Amino acid sequence: ASLMSVKSVRTGSKSAVSTVGRARAVVGSNHACARIFVQMSSVQLDDKDLRLLFHLQQLVHDNLNPFLGMCFNDPNEQHLMILWKFCSRGSLQELIHNEDIRLEESFKNAFIRDIARGLQFLHSSAIGFHGGLRTSRCLIDNHFVVKLTDFGIEPMIARWKRAKYITNRPEQHSPSHKYLYAAPEMLRVLSTQLFSAPRILTVPQKQAADVYALGMILYEILFRRQPFEDLNTEDVLREIANHSSGRRLFRPSIAHEHENHRDLIVLMQSCWSEEPSARPSIKQVRAMTKRLTKSRGGLVDQMMGVMDQYTNNLEKLIKDRTKQIETTQKQADKLLKQMLPASIAAELKMGRPVQPKSYESATVLFSDIVGFTSLCADSSAMQVINFVNGMFTGFDAIIAEHDANKIETIGDAYMIVSGVPNENDTQHVMNIACVALAMRMYLFNYVIPHRHNQRLKCRIGVNTGPLAAGVVGRTAPKYCLFGDTVQIAALMENSGMPGKIQITNATHSLLVKNYPTFTCTPRGNINIAGKGTFITYWLDGKKKTT
Repeated sequence: ASLMSVKSVRTGSKSAVSTVGRARAVVGSNHACARIFVQMSSVQLDDKDLRLLFHLQQLVHDNLNPFLGMCFNDPNEQHLMILWKFCSRGSLQELIHNEDIRLEESFKNAFIRDIARGLQFLHSSAIGFHGGLRTSRCLIDNHFVVKLTDFGIEPMIARWKRAKYITNRPEQHSPSHKYLYAAPEMLRVLSTQLFSAPRILTVPQKQAADVYALGMILYEILFRRQPFEDLNTEDVLREIANHSSGRRLFRPSIAHEHENHRDLIVLMQSCWSEEPSARPSIKQVRAMTKRLTKSRGGLVDQMMGVMDQYTNNLEKLIKDRTKQIETTQKQADKLLKQMLPASIAAELKMGRPVQPKSYESATVLFSDIVGFTSLCADSSAMQVINFVNGMFTGFDAIIAEHDANKIETIGDAYMIVSGVPNENDTQHVMNIACVALAMRMYLFNYVIPHRHNQRLKCRIGVNTGPLAAGVVGRTAPKYCLFGDTVQIAALMENSGMPGKIQITNATHSLLVKNYPTFTCTPRGNINIAGKGTFITYWLDGKKKTT
């Protein structure tokens, strides 16, 4: 009693919770998992038992479940309880055979490393071996770290022969299922109990038996299958125990071998060797698993490493994403400015409404391709799109060189304005005159992709005067011009001639007064239905200045 302090234990219907056939108890401030045995008679501990219990309490390792103590000789309970720390996530057996849970390779590798580390520590400790290693005795804590439990205590329980193990619920497997993890030499020791067949035995090497059990656990982890799950357990145990020299070893079949598991399978098969001396030591197993699973630490360590790496790369990632957003924003802004005047686009982008506005003087241009309808009738849709796109791309480049805005394109019709929305005194008439002359020259040199010998001609009409402008629509906002100035400019185009630029008297007067370098020829009076008679001029060109 001086070697081991056993705290009070509370069990019963209020505090006991079924978990893997065990009871959950409270030991002081710790939650414990209690293996409960029916105490058949009074239990007396000798010096050897006390030393074992003392060593069990002294073991501290990340992959060993702490031993909390024992409770026995209670006349009220008539139970013997062995107490280990409670692990909330249950056993490895429950986890790996739960088909609803997907186990990544990193999880499997971490489980293998944890078991090998814990077993290596046990073999180098005063306990020296586990003695009953299997997946149901590999518990998982909150951090998904595997902790070996129920180690070292089994021989003492077996030696007493006074306790009968009880559980809270029916076993999932037959009572002899646990012996599938026992090494062949251990099965021969147990052959009298299992098969009523006494044999001449040698003392088993318990560390080598642990390595054999580890091979079975590797099989379960890698393939998520019970060893010999399709065979009768008693027949399997009898076959393994009665193995004779020269016969093929009776071991679990590897039907789902995977290339990534090849080296681990070789290690697993070496752990299954018939002769204990042929099995690798736990130190060798630990070195091989560390090399084969590559990652360091447990699952939490790996996740922390990933988080550190993510943190280190976060700044670069933010910069890259910000650059992508800026690039996308610039493309969106560019597209918006192509659809609307720049100042209008900026207002809409800021979410501010664009108020309609009247302008005292602005110049409007309409253009139309001569023979466009017949050209489309003789061309495929793709050919029409290609040559119209090439033509308008050239027009857009011309407009970009002057203080003018494209307002609308309908088919082959093209509408341009200057002085709206940015007022520029009288420069709007000069800008439109320059644009009109450049458009005519561009079409003269433009080669239709599918009609190399044909040249395009356009009619261009220009008018100057007051107008109103504003944004119409919300879903697809459109900048529109209103007023007689716009209508008369369209009529100038309709009544024009191929290859000619027809301008009104208002445009001509403002142009020659302020920009005398432009040359014009009078056309005379033309009568336009509904509008009356107009004096119009042809814009011919621009004088070269020295």
